[in-house]
Amino acid sequence: MLFVQFLIDLVIIFFVVNLFLKLRQNKINFGSFIFWLILWVAAAILVNWPESSSFVARILGVGRGVDVVIYFSIILLFYFIFYLTIKLRRTEKEITDLVRKISFLEDKATK
Repeated sequence: MLFVQFLIDLVIIFFVVNLFLKLRQNKINFGSFIFWLILWVAAAILVNWPESSSFVARILGVGRGVDVVIYFSIILLFYFIFYLTIKLRRTEKEITDLVRKISFLEDKATK
């Protein structure tokens, strides 16, 4: 095992333990827990057995294993950006609605 693999494994273990703690504290739901657990397990597999990405690349008809990892990473990042944009817009709308209600109630109370 290379030193860099060992360091990355330690980071992955830290995130997985943190993930379990967040689930126990009800800070994430079970669906999110499963998603992130699968992602971190996949990362651990790719770090410890890099040839596994080449196997997946051959199945998908992509030249190199690292290309598959990059493609999936980009797709995942775009999805997260899309998801966070929607969530941010929803939060902005909720804040706007709350400010309007508070303003209306304060205006009504002063009259």
